[in-house]
Amino acid sequence: MLNILKIVMTIFAVLVLTMLAVLIYCALMPRAINSQKMSSGVSLEFVKAYPQASDVKHGNFYQGKLYKAGKINVVVLEGTYEEMGRQYGALLKDELNANYNGIMEGLKKMTGVTSKNFYEEVKEIQDEGSQYYNTYPEKYKKIVEGLAETSGLGIEKAKFLTSQETYVFAALIAMSKGINISGAANCSGIAAWKDYTADGRMIFGRNYDLGPVNHEYATLVVYNPVDGSIPVARRIPH
Repeated sequence: MLNILKIVMTIFAVLVLTMLAVLIYCALMPRAINSQKMSSGVSLEFVKAYPQASDVKHGNFYQGKLYKAGKINVVVLEGTYEEMGRQYGALLKDELNANYNGIMEGLKKMTGVTSKNFYEEVKEIQDEGSQYYNTYPEKYKKIVEGLAETSGLGIEKAKFLTSQETYVFAALIAMSKGINISGAANCSGIAAWKDYTADGRMIFGRNYDLGPVNHEYATLVVYNPVDGSIPVARRIPH
């Protein structure tokens, strides 16, 4: 069963990474994804924006937008790092909360399976999330803080979501013992260059795979900071 699951996840990862490579190339251009169709032919379906246009006009705010590329969320953010965090949290509020609640349900199923009980698992992930957060540059902290505010998660739950690897490791132990837990990891990478890219330069993508349920929240985030930083795109499962 585990072998079949790994094969399915690998196929899914390759498909995701192929799309990721195309989107990253577009993200390297200024204000990468501002239209609903890219030159590659990948269609983007506009979903919603935050804040609303009227708020942007009267409050001098920047606006983030959520698109769909098939099943994958594509979030295009612009502004200060805190503003981009607020945009992210508002646009994907439902997904962020569902991801957190899904992890909680998974941890409950693990009670008695791993060497730790539910509360010990939660505390370990929470502690690691806080440790990760403390090492972040200030501008990355601003993203997490903004996200925590508009998603309704609060800062502690937002930190928790930055340390999902701990949940994955525990889930793998549970799955090896026959418990149906969402969390098997199967990271992979892909690269294209020369005749396979528009200008011959190499494009590299890495799939940060956090499990068969977490991939439901696969998101490509395009950051357009207004402080002069280079725009960047990254794929995360929250």
